Amino acid sequence: MKIVYKGSRASKLCRGFDAQTTLIWLFLLAFTPAAMAQLSGHVYRDFNGDGTRQTSFPTEVGIGGVQVKAYLVDDTTPLTTTTDSLGHFSFAIAGGKKVRVEFSNLPHESYESMPGPENGSAVQFVTTPVSTVNLGLIDPLSYCRDIMPNLVASCFVVGDPLAAGSNSGPLASIVHFPYSASGQGAEPDLLASNAMTGTVWGGAYRRQDKALFFSAFLKRHSGLGPLGLGGIYRADLSGVSPSTAPYLDLARLVRLSSPADSILLTNRVLPADFQIASLDSAAFGMIGKVGLGGMALTPDENFLWVINLFQKTLVRIPLTKPAGQLTASDIKSYVLPNPGCVNGQARPWALEYHEGSLYVGMTCDAGDPGATRDNLRAYVYRYDLKTGQFISTPVISESLNYRKGWVHSGVPQSEYWEPWADDFADLTTSLLTMEGVTPIYRVSRPQPILSDIEFDTDGSLILGLMDRTGHQTSRNQMSIPSSPARFSGYIGGDILRAQAYADGTYKLEQNGKSGLRVGKGAGNNEGPGGGEFYGDDFYKDVFSGEIIQQETFMGSMLVVPGNDEVVASVIEPFTAWTGGVSWFSNLSGNRMKAFEIYNGDANQQYVGKANGLGSIRALCEAAPILIGNRIWVDANRNGLQDPGEAPLAGVSVGLYDENGGLVSVTTSKGDGTYLFGGTSVQPNSSYYIVLGANGSLPQFDKNQAVLLVNNNAYRLIASAQPNTQKIEENQIANRARIADANVPVNLQGFPYMAVKTGAPGQNQMQFDAAFEDCWVDAGRDTSVCAGIDSLRLAVATTGQTWTAAAGNPSPATIDQSGLVKGLAGAGTYAFVMSQNQTCSDTVLVTVKPAPDVQAIIESVTCNSQQANSDGQILLTGYKAQEKFNVSVGASASNFVFDTPQPIPASGAILSDLSNPMAASQAYLVRVYNDSGCTQDIKLTLMQRDCQCGDTKTLCIPMTAKRIKIQ
Repeated sequence: MKIVYKGSRASKLCRGFDAQTTLIWLFLLAFTPAAMAQLSGHVYRDFNGDGTRQTSFPTEVGIGGVQVKAYLVDDTTPLTTTTDSLGHFSFAIAGGKKVRVEFSNLPHESYESMPGPENGSAVQFVTTPVSTVNLGLIDPLSYCRDIMPNLVASCFVVGDPLAAGSNSGPLASIVHFPYSASGQGAEPDLLASNAMTGTVWGGAYRRQDKALFFSAFLKRHSGLGPLGLGGIYRADLSGVSPSTAPYLDLARLVRLSSPADSILLTNRVLPADFQIASLDSAAFGMIGKVGLGGMALTPDENFLWVINLFQKTLVRIPLTKPAGQLTASDIKSYVLPNPGCVNGQARPWALEYHEGSLYVGMTCDAGDPGATRDNLRAYVYRYDLKTGQFISTPVISESLNYRKGWVHSGVPQSEYWEPWADDFADLTTSLLTMEGVTPIYRVSRPQPILSDIEFDTDGSLILGLMDRTGHQTSRNQMSIPSSPARFSGYIGGDILRAQAYADGTYKLEQNGKSGLRVGKGAGNNEGPGGGEFYGDDFYKDVFSGEIIQQETFMGSMLVVPGNDEVVASVIEPFTAWTGGVSWFSNLSGNRMKAFEIYNGDANQQYVGKANGLGSIRALCEAAPILIGNRIWVDANRNGLQDPGEAPLAGVSVGLYDENGGLVSVTTSKGDGTYLFGGTSVQPNSSYYIVLGANGSLPQFDKNQAVLLVNNNAYRLIASAQPNTQKIEENQIANRARIADANVPVNLQGFPYMAVKTGAPGQNQMQFDAAFEDCWVDAGRDTSVCAGIDSLRLAVATTGQTWTAAAGNPSPATIDQSGLVKGLAGAGTYAFVMSQNQTCSDTVLVTVKPAPDVQAIIESVTCNSQQANSDGQILLTGYKAQEKFNVSVGASASNFVFDTPQPIPASGAILSDLSNPMAASQAYLVRVYNDSGCTQDIKLTLMQRDCQCGDTKTLCIPMTAKRIKIQ
């Protein structure tokens, strides 16, 4: 009979209450039969991955739509709810209840963040009352440990960077500066030169190897790099000194322009000296129609995505294969949705990743004859990475016929977006100044390109509308056809905000209001509905203080995750002909600060007010990779973590590489959790999590297959479980098994879990291990018959001890091999195998009484000289219920009766025994009692010689001899 005693070791989390909550709690205690506790918490976006929720700097917002289940002890039906739009959930559960809380339906590409005092994994164990059960989630590409990281941006200069003797080639095409930068005079660091890359716009930063990618784009008067229109360049930032080199010419794998346009672009003529004006008429009408647009990475960082402007496709480029080995079959192109533009075509450009999806920005260009600004529209479509498909309904579909503010005061045709123009004559010109006899004209015509998309911390969309004219023009360049005059492009881009709502919809700002937020430009007549949210995007004349340019946005933006600001490229952040970035508040629309990147007034190589900057990217660190979870005592041996089952603390856990080399060690905490991270865990690598091994003294005894922790023994429970679907969904199953020949030699025989890591931030917090602390099996109860002095029970293994219980019928003993001695008296004996203080198994040994019968065998009688067959066996001292059988011979192999027979009242069990033919005949009598015990009695029947009659003299053989008498 097995007797198991188990104590609870479940951890408890208790939180204090404020005064008001305490009063409510006391009221419930007084007036409810079972006091109900509030188990609540938040699911939130942990942007800096520290496991603590912050409400500012960074602003870590809640995540709605996450399913939360609460399992109580002995109740297989969970309480279920869903987080609201703020990420909050709650349950009313009686106090003192052990609860398993599970989170599921997590956003795609979201992973559990660092555990902390108020943050756990997707499966947590608490005891009510507990005030907070939080789950922080990170998206690898929304992670930024430093809310003020270093930034990079592409910038443009005029001229041919590849021409012999070019003075624009050594100038910066990609620059680097800190987020904290502000003001004028501090030049950013050069990251790549114009000769290395030429004009590049789209950018993406691959964190795991610190690789920065930028893609070529066509800009009039500025030359492409060595890879031409399809050029993708890679800057390696992993070393002390950055290096930039060509990565891939995408034009050899996909079509980026028509054959005719390709010839025209090949024949472009740009001066080697940036001070010489150029015509570059071929590029004018192709701007925004050929080459590449926006660029993005997805969380695994295995694919680079870019917009093909010509084919209107989303292009996927694998980064897992050397670029030089890529073929056309490696490149996947996805046709963009057709929004059905009226009197024009859809022009894609913007591309941004956000929470499991790619977002593509498109603009209806109203470029057909007869089109008006009413035909201009902006669209945002979502490509779901989980399904690999575009969602047919656009996220945003908005008219661009609103008044947005003029490009320059007093300049007509500059305060509205206008249809796209491919004829220089359609641009608006106004005299700027005279340089000697050469007139310098302003040239403008705001043509919208939805060039950038960013997401605020609350999920709202920030839309960047770039002015195409800025790339069709430059500073002091030629007209088409050429004339003695020179023309400087003026741009008027715009930033719009679309508020996110809990139902997944977005609403464009109206009169400077976005949801409950009121922007800087409410009522200024420069945006949809008569105002604009980001109303500080203007330029004031430094002398008069008058606003002379109401729109200064160049087309690129950046939101650092968790930061309530948008960094935007702008012309004239401080003075005329300069370019840089401004920081605008996403809470109020105010400009917070600005930083000047180039000064076109002092350096003629820059393009001035004609879109002098491209993409801005943040150099956020790669998110750490965390692996681990929980070790527990599985009381019911089902492999699943039930609410009342205790954690197992103090277990040594080793992390080994795929060759069996020790990488790191840790110990499970009081709640059974353990964790590996930091530099110990590298992306896309194989590891083994080994339990009870730390590279020195192992806790796990491979010979006995037990784990020894604090003098207690534990045994691994098999990992195979019946409900695999539930296990995979809830990540609460035992995943450990004993290592076999498929793992390195030094790990064989240990409990282990194999791990294959993914990209940075793709944390795996599901490696659970179940042990049992009571598996004692001393064997079945047994019985013996009196007269047996010893017997063998089960052998005690490591951590187990045999003892004889007090009060046994006689002082019997038992050793560790299970050998019992001294069963001297009848009765029941108890022997206890103990594993620890809470676990034992008792075997009962019953000594049963055996028959105690005496037997007499009587020889045959003689009749004259013949022997009668009347030998008999008599039993005495027997009991009424006892039975017998007789075997002829000394062994129990030749029983006379098929079954045991009752003992006759006379005791004579056999009365017709024949005289033995030999000197004697052996018999075995077996006596049976009702307790199942037997007694064997051996008897011998001697041969009787009746030839000598009944005399009592011996018959001695003689030889007679005849004698003759005389």
